[in-house]
Amino acid sequence: MSSICTLGNLASYALSSSSASDIITGLKFSREKNIRLTSKTTDHDFLGRSTGAGSLAPWMHNLNDINFLNYSSALYTEPAVHIGAGVQYTDESGLAGGFTQGGGYGPLMGTCGVAADQVPEWEVVTATGQHLIVLPTHDTDLYWALSGGRGGNFAVVLSVKVWVYDDGPVAGTAFSFRNGNTTAY
Repeated sequence: MSSICTLGNLASYALSSSSASDIITGLKFSREKNIRLTSKTTDHDFLGRSTGAGSLAPWMHNLNDINFLNYSSALYTEPAVHIGAGVQYTDESGLAGGFTQGGGYGPLMGTCGVAADQVPEWEVVTATGQHLIVLPTHDTDLYWALSGGRGGNFAVVLSVKVWVYDDGPVAGTAFSFRNGNTTAY
């Protein structure tokens, strides 16, 4: 028995990305060669929106810098952290990607709010190849789309700045249920 091995819905090409210029070069290449570009920051999209058969996918894991800073803008002066798109906070998820862009619902919501509301600034490359710093006061439509509109839809995210909070106690729990009667299905 023989069969053909295929990639299925996975990207056929990967672009090792370390900067905005790498992403811009990849966008130009995909446009010139008529290859779909798919965007994901670190791992996956549960619904498969970050994959595409025959596509070019930027490899964002090289953008793994973390820098603490005193952030200042027209609206805010607060301590923050700069997080590259390749930084993962679990084995499955990166902070700058779908978690935050999807709203960022998690265990700290009761104390700090959703993750998307903790972002004063996004660094992105748009589909037209523009490298932008997106703020609530500049490129506002894109800022709000990134802050809860789901990952991979509006621009390739290179980094995000997030507010820093003081340490404090956190408690949590997780439940899972299993049906003991496996023949009832």
